[in-house]
Amino acid sequence: MSNKKNKIISIVILAIIIFGAYYGVMQYNKPHVNVEMALTSTKLTPDFLLNDFSTNEEQANLQYLDHVIEINGKISDIDISDGNGIVIFENDEAIGSVRCYLSPKENKKLMTLKAGQDISLKGICTGYLLDVIMIRCIIVKS
Repeated sequence: MSNKKNKIISIVILAIIIFGAYYGVMQYNKPHVNVEMALTSTKLTPDFLLNDFSTNEEQANLQYLDHVIEINGKISDIDISDGNGIVIFENDEAIGSVRCYLSPKENKKLMTLKAGQDISLKGICTGYLLDVIMIRCIIVKS
């Protein structure tokens, strides 16, 4: 009886390992989204996007997570982290903001931007942790 139980447990563990390896390989080889060429699924203001996440994060995740979206608004602040630019949008919320991490090729354009300037950025929404985070953003117009 014990020998049969060990075989079943071994088969289940092996199946889990195989499934995990398969999933890992599929995620690693997932096609890269070209933000510049991608059609934007949505064009929003920072206030609208932040409000959606702060009122119903679960619904906002379904609607925006891993989608290419375009944000139009005024720059609140510009920062640089690990050599890449970050544009933070103005908003009416007391807590939180929309933070757009620029693609490295946009760094030269970053020097021409300033706080208070209207701008449109396109990028991939990756979630909400008091701030809505967008990555691989490109400047559509400034």
